[in-house]
Formats: sequence, structure tokens, C-alpha cells
Amino acid sequence: MKKQTLFIFLLSIFLLSCSKDISDTPLLNDTSSKDSSQMLVFKDVDELEKAANLVLSMNTETRKVWEKQKSFSSFGIACDEVYYACIPENFKTEEDLFAFVYTNKEYLQVVTENDEKILEPINYKNKYRYLANKSKLFQVGNEVYKIFEETVIKTSTKNREILNQITESNLNTSLLSSPDILVFYSQNKQLSSSKNTCVNSDHFTNTSFLEHGFNGSKKESLHVRVTIGYIQNTGLDFLESVEYVVRPYTKVLGIWYWRKANISMDLRVRVNSYRADAGTWGYWGDSKVVSLNDERVIEGSFIFNNRQLSNTYYAPSFQALYILATNDKTDCVEKIFNY
Repeated sequence: MKKQTLFIFLLSIFLLSCSKDISDTPLLNDTSSKDSSQMLVFKDVDELEKAANLVLSMNTETRKVWEKQKSFSSFGIACDEVYYACIPENFKTEEDLFAFVYTNKEYLQVVTENDEKILEPINYKNKYRYLANKSKLFQVGNEVYKIFEETVIKTSTKNREILNQITESNLNTSLLSSPDILVFYSQNKQLSSSKNTCVNSDHFTNTSFLEHGFNGSKKESLHVRVTIGYIQNTGLDFLESVEYVVRPYTKVLGIWYWRKANISMDLRVRVNSYRADAGTWGYWGDSKVVSLNDERVIEGSFIFNNRQLSNTYYAPSFQALYILATNDKTDCVEKIFNY
């Protein structure tokens, strides 16, 4: 009984300490609040990016505490909760699982990569999913933003209702037909491949890298994605966002699910940019070395220096990339490009 009381006491101290650290962070200070629709409001893009990196670095429980302190519920957490409720052992057949996904299609999807079926939340590639409300909206300055799978669009607050009419299926048409809708953020399409051993992958473009590393049984895998995102800040001010995800999976009923594992990542990036009136230049991103125990994901991003887009050709790409990711099932993904 004494041991149980001591455990509860120590757990309470830890949670209070964790809560204090989150609430004291300056990254989301008084300039971030919620409107009547419980939509987070950010002062500027810089504050938005700091917040995105903050919530991506959290685990699920810490992220829930953060949202509770903000009196806010994100679309990302809503999707994750439905995902965690989809327990593979509870389904007898693949058809039963697909029926569950269809019932919850607002939050879940089954994607196919190299003939492999993977259960993912909706908008799982979008790094802003934990900042958007359940209508997929947030606000920066006097503009309202809406997230999609690989894109974020924006419009002025006075045109906010237009966003409610735009879906993933009519997104491209809406962008062409409405001058009031602008693209704020976009990702390049990834190429994917499957490898049975820890080897360098040839499945790589200058703006993205996606790889799955499998162990011998092919019942466990390690997913690694590194990509460049494009952020239109203000006017011709253009930012580049290098984003990374390392996630372990397990295979049940022929479908890959997230799982917990001891995971590690060593990432080093150099980005090269070209503009017709300024020539070519390269600059280094942050080196990231992360090791986590019993977690589902390593995820984050970092921003390169602002660049002026102007009216000339502009083409950022990876000039050099090194990544080594491993987990406790001996799955491994390694990419060495120009190092």
C-alpha cells in the first residue's frame, strides 16, 4: 500500500511538472488563442511554425495536455483516437477492418504503396494537423487556413465560409476558379520502395525520400519519409520546410498498423536552391539525432532561411542527404546522397 501511495505521489509530481513546462512555453503565448469556433489563432507564420514543431515533438499524452490547456481539440488528435480504437486483434477478417474504416472514413484511410496496404489517419502527411480544429481550420493574422493531405490553403477572414465548401476532391478546381484562395503550403509527391535489408535506396528524388525497411519475416517494418515543403509566407517571401517521419509498423490481416518500438534517427540535410537571376546556392539544415523508447514515431520539421521568390524560376532540392533510422526489430533504413 505504501508503494502504491508513493507511486501515485511521484506520478502527480511528474504530471504537474510536465503541465507547467507546456503552459510556460513562449511558443504559444497570449497572441495564440481560440475564437468562438475553437480555432487557434497565431500572430504570424513564425509563431505557427514554432507551434507546429512543438506539438510534433510531443507524444500523444503530452499533446492532449497541451490541447486541454488551450481549451482546444485538434483534427489530428481526433484522427489518432479513432486510429488507436482500431485494434487489429478485434477484427476477424480484412473485410471487418475495411468496414470499420469505411464507417470512420472522416478520420481513417487505407493507402496502398507498392501493393502494400497501410492504415493511416486522414491528413497524416500534413504537419499542421495538430494545430487545425475539427473543421481543419486555424488562423494566422487576418487569414484563415484549411489543411488537406499535402496542402494548406488560405483566404482572408471575411471569405472564411468559402473554405467550408472546399474538399480534397474539388481542391484543384477551387484553386483555379477562386482568386480569393491561395496555396500557403504544399508537399511534393513521394516515391516509395520496399527493401528487405538495410541498404542505400535508389528510390529518391531531389525533393523527397520515402522508404520502408523490413525485417526477415516481413511482419514488422520501419517507415522513413523526408521531404521539402514549400511555405508562402507574405508576398514573395518563400520558406522551405524539411520534414521527417520515422515510424515502426506491424502487419496484421495483410494490413500495416502503427506500433510502439525503440526507434532512432540520424538525419543531416543540405538544400540547394536555384533562381535565374541569382544563380545557385546551398545551405545546411539542422542535424537531427533522436532516440526514443517505446514510442510510435519520430516526427518534426525545420525551416531554412527566407528566400525571395520573385518572378523567376525557383527550384529548391536536396543537395545532400544522410539518414540512418533503426528500431528494436533490426529494421533499418539508410540513405546516403552526396555525403
